[in-house]
Amino acid sequence: MEFPADPGLPDDFTPLARAGDLAASSRARRRRARRGWIPPADAAQAPLLDDLAQSTFPSLGFFLLALACGLLMGAGYLLDSHALLLLALLAAPLLAPWMGMTLAAVTGGWRFFFQTIASLLIAFLLAFLSSSLVGLLARILEFSRFNRAVDHSKLWWTDLFIIVLGAVLLVLAHMRGTRKPILPSLMLAYGFFLPIGAAGFAWGAGLPGNWQDGLLVFLTYFSLATLIGCIVLRTRRIKAARKSGNILLTLVVILCLAALVVFTGLAGWISDRASPVVTPFAPTPLSLVSPTPGLPPPPTFDGPTSTATKSPTAQPSASATITPEPTYAVIAASTGGGALVRSEPGAGIGSVLTTLINGSIVEVLSETRAVGTIQWVLIRTSDGIEGWVVQDALAILTPESPGASSLTPAP
Repeated sequence: MEFPADPGLPDDFTPLARAGDLAASSRARRRRARRGWIPPADAAQAPLLDDLAQSTFPSLGFFLLALACGLLMGAGYLLDSHALLLLALLAAPLLAPWMGMTLAAVTGGWRFFFQTIASLLIAFLLAFLSSSLVGLLARILEFSRFNRAVDHSKLWWTDLFIIVLGAVLLVLAHMRGTRKPILPSLMLAYGFFLPIGAAGFAWGAGLPGNWQDGLLVFLTYFSLATLIGCIVLRTRRIKAARKSGNILLTLVVILCLAALVVFTGLAGWISDRASPVVTPFAPTPLSLVSPTPGLPPPPTFDGPTSTATKSPTAQPSASATITPEPTYAVIAASTGGGALVRSEPGAGIGSVLTTLINGSIVEVLSETRAVGTIQWVLIRTSDGIEGWVVQDALAILTPESPGASSLTPAP
């Protein structure tokens, strides 16, 4: 009787696993979980989270598109063109790393969180610097009309709504498996790249105050989007694998709320409402006592009088000093919508001290200077800044001019 060399096994045969093999496989799974970017909370979410982490990690094209977006934004702000700003948004990279950063904050992936937020900061810095290069060109070419840059350096309610809607749609699209959600990414790019580009352009063009405003608007929109993204992920039952992972989410939420309270001016509004309103004391006027019958009425005084008669003395006659009335003018540039105030007369010679839009009231000083065929006038702004502007950009106000009576302060 011969036995088969390779006996056949039934289909439902399951070999017994040894205890050492089970321990080794569990240790391998734990090592793979520690090496993973996103620690899964349970086995069912592990494939989804790993796929999300792989799709949201930035590539080289992400940074190149951020650089191109900054250059197009700078050109749009330089030429005050809506079309170029729209083209810059279309060239903006997909904000999948923002999704990865928000996912890491909710799941407690510290390493992946720092990797994604560092890539976002590098991309925003590239957009800021490339837009500032175009701003330097605006300073050289004497451009002064930057309405689009000023508009995107302010908070708008419509922009806040777009940011919230874009954050919700981007998170939901990634959770449903869409790897290139173009429309939600464009909505977030509108709130992220346009303010940071406006800040870079204003910094390069030498516009005081505007670049700080644009940076604060960017931080406000970024904090709001991150807070909304974390809330949406938690509603989708995405949570940290360990209790210590909630520390990262708590820190991110606190920082976002603090930024929103401070940058939107809500902190000042709360302090104003919390401080007691002090009503100035107004003493009640005393009533006059009616005269007693039989007594003469009290004397009345029409004003300070003196009964003493002084002999006239010779007073030295002082010569009257006539102080000339200050001359005011209004900025009325025919092109550009305003004028640049320079430290020295001449295009490209002195540094730009400030930018005045049309309608700004300035005091005209007596000094003028001709540089080539252009006449420059020394003026003083309402902030006390003295500088030189082109004479053609000034319209001298006369007493009959509208609003000229409000220029001289009341005594």
